Formats: sequence, structure tokens, C-alpha cells
Amino acid sequence: MNDCGYLAFDVNQLCALAASVGERQSPVHAIEKMEGGNCRALLMHKEDGTEIVAKIPFSIAGPSKYTTASEVAVLRYLHTHTQVPVPKVLAWNDDASNPVGAEYIIMEKAPGVQLQKKWGDMSGQAKLDLVLHLLQLQGEMVKLEWPVSGNLYLRESMADDDKWVALKQEMDPSSLFCIGPSCERAWYTHNKTQSLHSRFNRGPWPTWGSLGTAIVERETILLEQSTVIPSSCTPRGSIDEHVAALKMTKQVMELIDKCAFVTFVARPVLWHTDLHMGNIYVSEEDPSKIVSLIDWQSTTILPMFLQAEHPKFLPISDFYKFGVGNRVEKPPNYDNLDGEKKEFFKDKFTADLLAKFYELKSPDYVPELWLAFSLPSFVSGLFTRCAEVSTQGVITLRDSLIKFVAQWGDMKFESPCPFTFTEDDLQRHEKQLDKYHEYYAFRKVVTEYLQTDDDGWIAPTRDFGDAQEANELMLRDALKNSSKFGMTPEQIRKTWPFPPREGFDLDKLAVEPFGSD
Repeated sequence: MNDCGYLAFDVNQLCALAASVGERQSPVHAIEKMEGGNCRALLMHKEDGTEIVAKIPFSIAGPSKYTTASEVAVLRYLHTHTQVPVPKVLAWNDDASNPVGAEYIIMEKAPGVQLQKKWGDMSGQAKLDLVLHLLQLQGEMVKLEWPVSGNLYLRESMADDDKWVALKQEMDPSSLFCIGPSCERAWYTHNKTQSLHSRFNRGPWPTWGSLGTAIVERETILLEQSTVIPSSCTPRGSIDEHVAALKMTKQVMELIDKCAFVTFVARPVLWHTDLHMGNIYVSEEDPSKIVSLIDWQSTTILPMFLQAEHPKFLPISDFYKFGVGNRVEKPPNYDNLDGEKKEFFKDKFTADLLAKFYELKSPDYVPELWLAFSLPSFVSGLFTRCAEVSTQGVITLRDSLIKFVAQWGDMKFESPCPFTFTEDDLQRHEKQLDKYHEYYAFRKVVTEYLQTDDDGWIAPTRDFGDAQEANELMLRDALKNSSKFGMTPEQIRKTWPFPPREGFDLDKLAVEPFGSD
């Protein structure tokens, strides 16, 4: 069993606490488990007919205390100082030694209904109106002027040795809030010691360059702890390649604060990065109206160019191209596809149309988002790919570095590029990059077929057991037909993103080969 997903707490104490909060005291008569990837979420029904939600984080959610404290601060700030609809916090505790025996947040239940329950019945116009409403809410969030990057907290949550920065007086008239260290999981890996973590600069960070430098230093420290690249089929690069790329990245990070090309999209913003249809609640009567945005756990204040992306409920296909002049188009061979495949790409085309609408309307509501969309992806990639070096390897980070070198002069740096790549370097990199893309193309086939994402999220409208069975059936077939994917069965096993259930026997299943006509 994975202990990271196990929780022990006193249900009776939690119910007693829940009974005492809200508009009036009333006992809890029923508890219903809700969807919650990094927490145990409980819908608590009270005898007076009201409903409240209790969230108890798993250890995988992030660092103890800070994850809960930051989510509470974000909810309270947005509820008090903006029109962004979020659940009201009724009670909370970030110290697991309390009578409940675990950290918790008790909040009002979000009104309305989850978007996923309405989406299929909504008209095209209603979907467009919903996109505009979301942009309006995001525009309000972007107008908030945060002094640094990091996580939002109540000042009372900060320990004596925590670094934090106060908000401007007009942002926080009561002097209740501050920006403190990041509670992103990457800064608190489970299998590392506290002494190792103490070497990390977890923020807050005054500039995007200092943030980038902190990421480089973290990944360098993690790399120093391991003399062997983890055994897997993931194309990663050698230890020497990791070291070289991280040194180059640090050189760029030390110069990037003065890069005029980036400055205009580098202001710190608070941004919800997990807006799938389960986290958006809409009006039952008018589903184009958003009535609540939930699950702000681990929401971090970061430069706009690191936050800018389409919301998860508006995914973009491989054919999508950013820019006003780039129309949404169907794949070249669309008319020759068979019925099932044609329907699949028709859905992709429709989704891309909505995503393009979101992109083209963003300058009217969130101008900085529009500008960030126009920034070459290798700029944000330098940060995001660097942050993955210890777990995913160095190939994509080096790809960003190569593109920086190629476009250094156009990016308006104040000094020349401090490194370069030889022709042999570039040729070797291209071969590694091709293998990397093949690997992740395979993973994408799996996640799309299973209707999930890289984290294995399953919509609550689907039966989880059915999803597990589909995963196992597909794995079994992929092992039997591994040559079709250019891999050995052992490579398939190592590459497969979602492990089967314990005791799963591949040989006892008999299904038609995956991908057969």
C-alpha cells in the first residue's frame, strides 16, 4: 500500500467540529466521500439540511502545515478582496496534533453543479459565454499586484524562521497576509532528508531570475545526491550532460532579469492551474455562469509567463497553433478517416475552436495572458524543464538552451550569450530528442485512450474499477504487440504510466488487440 495516500483521523471529532460551524449548530447525519486527488474530501450532510465540505490533505499534497495554511489564505483573500467565487472557509487547522488527528479545512459546499455534468448538453453559444466569464474572473485575479513570487499565507501561519514579504497596504489594509515559501511538492521531496531540504531556497523570490536560480540550485543538489541515472526507459541523458546543462541554465538565469523580451510578462500573478471540469461549478439554470472555482491547493504566485496556459477543460491538440493568423484546421487526411477516427478528430477540432476563442479573447480581459501566449515556449521551458531535470532528465532543458542561443540577439539581453553548442552537440541532441518524443508520444496514446491525464485523473462520472480494467487490458495488449510501438515487452513495462492492480495476471486476459481495426 502507498502510505502517501493513507489517512488516519478521528471521524467523530471531525463531525463534532463540523456540527458547530456554519450558520447554526446542527449534527452531521451522513458523510459522502467526494473526488479528491491529493486530499480526502468529505461532503458532510447536517440534520438541518445544510451541507459542508471537509478537506484533509494526503502527505503527497505537499509539506505539512504549509499546504493547508496557503490554501486557506488564498480562499480567504479571494473571498474577501475579489469577486472571484470561491468556497468560504468555516474552520481550519494546520497542526495535525489537533483533536481530529490531521490537518483539515472545513468550508461551505460550492453552489451549483460541476461543469462536467452540464458540458455535454450546453449549446455552442453557452460554452463561448462560459469562456468569457472565466476570462473575466482571471482578469480580476491578474490585476492583483503581488510584490514577489511564492505562496500566499496568513502572517499568523509563518514560523519564526520563515522568510516572508508583506503585501502593499492597499492590497491588505488589515495587514493579515504575506507571501512566504513555496509549498510546491518539488521543494519537499518525500525521499530526501530535512537537512537536504534546508539547502533549498524555497522563496519568496523577488525576481524571476532569483526563482530560476533557486530551481537550478535545487536540481543541482538533487543531482549531487545520486551518482547513477535512475533505471528506466525514459531518455534522460548522462550525468555529465545534466551537470553541463544546469551550469548553462544558471548562467542564463543570472542574466534573465535584464532581458527586455521577458520583462513585460514577468509580473507575479495568482493563477489557478488546474481548471478541469470537476473544479468549475456553474449555475444549474444557466451553465454559462461560473458560481464557484474550487481546489486551490498549492496555488502559487509566479511570473505570468510561467502561469500562462489554456485551462485544462480547453485542451489543445497537436495541430493547434498560437497566433491571430493561425486558423484552427482539421488534420490533412481528415476526409479519408474511418467513422470512429473521424469522430475523434472532429471532437479535437471542436475543442481547438473553443481554445482559439479563449486565446483570441484573452487580450480583452487579460492582456498579459495574451502577451505571454506570444512568448516563445522555450522561455518558460527553461524554468519548467529545469525543474524536472532530477526526475525527467536533461534533454528538453538542453533543447530550450539551444533555442536561447539561436535567438539570443533577438531577445534583447544586455550581454552576449555566455556559451554555445558545436555542430556535433546539435546532431547528438537531435537524436536524443527524437527518442524522447517517441517515448512521450507513446505515453500520450495511453493517456488519451484511457481518457485520463499524466496524473491518472479519472472523472467522477466514470467507474474507477472500469478505468483500472481498461488500463490493464491495454497494458496486456501492448505487451503482446510491443513491436508495433518499437519497444520490447520490458520497455513497455517500464514505460507504462499507470501500474496495474496488485495480483494482476496478464496471461489470463483475452481481448482484441488494442488499436486493431
